[in-house]
Amino acid sequence: MHKEIIVIGSGPAGIEAARAAATAGAHVTLVGDGPVGGRAGWHSLLPSKVWLTAAD
Repeated sequence: MHKEIIVIGSGPAGIEAARAAATAGAHVTLVGDGPVGGRAGWHSLLPSKVWLTAAD
């Protein structure tokens, strides 16, 4: 199978790059070794920020 673009990294920048390329009509493969969207949204930053905001 022929790939036009391969994006390495499934964090926020990788997802945005893949989305932009796909929107432009390219066939894109996204390769990552962690959760899609990056580690922060799943394991560290986002949940703590939501809890702190909810506590106020």
